Amino acid sequence: MKELNEKELNRLLEEQLEQDKNQGVPRNGDDTAVYRLLFTALADEPNMLQNIDLAETVVKQVKNNELKKETMRYNLLIVFVLIAGILSAYFAIRYISPAALNSALNYIEAYKWIAIFIILCFGTIQLVDQSLVKRKLMTGN
Repeated sequence: MKELNEKELNRLLEEQLEQDKNQGVPRNGDDTAVYRLLFTALADEPNMLQNIDLAETVVKQVKNNELKKETMRYNLLIVFVLIAGILSAYFAIRYISPAALNSALNYIEAYKWIAIFIILCFGTIQLVDQSLVKRKLMTGN
């Protein structure tokens, strides 16, 4: 859209006033100010929007939301698999040999801090890996 200078604005304003007069619209000083404001806004707005690519921003936001949903599903799947594995191991040992279950629980009780440390390390590695992958996807490298 080309920029309108003052002469073109006045010409367009006069044409609109003539059309309004022909249609029976009463001439009012307030209308002139409104039309002047309208044409000024129409002339100025495309210049302000040249640097903003709305479609690109929307697509980027949709991709980010999809990535967050996928990450959440992945995290929930990991938690579910770990819990299912621990529970299945517990019930398998309990079914096979209750005495072995007691010794396994005593072993876990003795080394619980090492087990907690291993779980926290696994979680930290997963979070760091996902943030690095996310950063790489965001930059596009």
